[in-house]
Amino acid sequence: MDAALAASIAPNFSLVDVNTASASEGQSISPRDYLETVSGWYFGHST
Repeated sequence: MDAALAASIAPNFSLVDVNTASASEGQSISPRDYLETVSGWYFGHST
């Protein structure tokens, strides 16, 4: 898949990295930051 196609598929949003063990903790991360790489995404919510 070329980058132009991937950019049109990946939603344009970002979330703050709250993982204290992550090198990018506190930064806004977007799927577009990982175009043409392998990544896994988990969205959890609790109340």
